[in-house]
Amino acid sequence: SELVLAEWCAREFARADAAALRAEQPEAPAGASGGPTRARRVLELGCGVAPAAGLACLAMGADLLLTDMGSVLPFVEGNVRLNHDALVRARAALRRPSCPAGGELSRSCMDTEAFLFGEALPPRLTAMAPFDFVVVSDCLFREDLHEPLAQTLAELLGEAEYPSGAGVEAEAEAEQPGTRCIVAFLLREVENMLFFDEVLPRKGLCAVRLPISEVLAAVPWQMPGGGSGSLEGHSFVYEVFRRPIGGGPLPRRCGSYVDVPSLAPTERSVS
Repeated sequence: SELVLAEWCAREFARADAAALRAEQPEAPAGASGGPTRARRVLELGCGVAPAAGLACLAMGADLLLTDMGSVLPFVEGNVRLNHDALVRARAALRRPSCPAGGELSRSCMDTEAFLFGEALPPRLTAMAPFDFVVVSDCLFREDLHEPLAQTLAELLGEAEYPSGAGVEAEAEAEQPGTRCIVAFLLREVENMLFFDEVLPRKGLCAVRLPISEVLAAVPWQMPGGGSGSLEGHSFVYEVFRRPIGGGPLPRRCGSYVDVPSLAPTERSVS
């Protein structure tokens, strides 16, 4: 699911950059470069030793904070060092003020922090907040992680951004869009879905499943015993929201959503 999340982030950043450029320069030719005037701030929770999603965001110009257990972080930083030159080249190619050519990745644009779900948010994390994106990959396999993860997401998402009925209009008028929280996971057993069906609502949160067929088609998957296959029906990406006050409509920040609250029980198990 980390590779699926990386592909989703790359596509979403490119889509958002292209939309921003069209809004600013309607006559800009297709393929023209553009992007945010400031670097996006991205937090990856439970990043693991190979944070492909976070590094994809970093390569596309984001400022990145990677978090996991303290024992994992030396391996994370080792992977960043191995990919350092490629990341610097990718950022320089964007030709943005936030991504100057030459030099090295500084701690201001890429850092790590020891953090466990449910703990008080550490100073480094709160200093970077609010984040544009909070991304989480494959952290639902243990039920005992559901409650603390939901608590952390609730703290990061803060209060509802608009009252009931405000919806898209209020968001369009806002100077800064709210934090987007993206959770990707490989469905292993039915209990994985309890995070969305039971735990998030207890924290005042809800989630919507995102359409990722094109993303999955771009991510190769090696089947057990050899041969290639598809992750359709196995890998999923959800966006988590603070439930609007009074049950108003959810924002529609990235185009189309798959309007299904969760998977049916018969669809949940992976053979």
